[in-house]
Amino acid sequence: MGEFIAIPLRSGFAFARYRGVSGFAFYDFHAPQIAAIDEIKRHPILFTLYCNSERLAKGVWKVIGQEPLEPELAVEERSVRHSHGSESVHIYYDGKFWPYAGEDLTKLEPCAVWDTPEQVEERLRLHFIGRPYPWSERQKVPLELAERLYREYWAKHGGEKRR
Repeated sequence: MGEFIAIPLRSGFAFARYRGVSGFAFYDFHAPQIAAIDEIKRHPILFTLYCNSERLAKGVWKVIGQEPLEPELAVEERSVRHSHGSESVHIYYDGKFWPYAGEDLTKLEPCAVWDTPEQVEERLRLHFIGRPYPWSERQKVPLELAERLYREYWAKHGGEKRR
């Protein structure tokens, strides 16, 4: 764990960290060539998700170095499961689905394993040209519902938590 990964895109490279068990954290950083690890680490994490690691196994995504994971990357990310058209929301972490407990749903990734790394590459490519990835956008909890659930939860539990 902790490997730095260079991901070739049509216009250069994106970068990620391998977090174990097919989990990756992708940096909000694009460069025309493979960058130094110190440069990569200066950029924020764009998103984290679970994805098929076949591109890594085949050498398409290249390991360019390794360091121990920072504490914030070593913690399992929470994700959200929401059925569109319903108000049912569950949070996935620690290998289980849990009832919604006041999380900021606008910051959680949909609970999914990305089976094709090519989709992740396309999401990154679109991000770096300023466009959203359509599937990710469709899977998000609608903003109005996320805000309402957040307000209602914290009104029942002693006031709003700081985001």
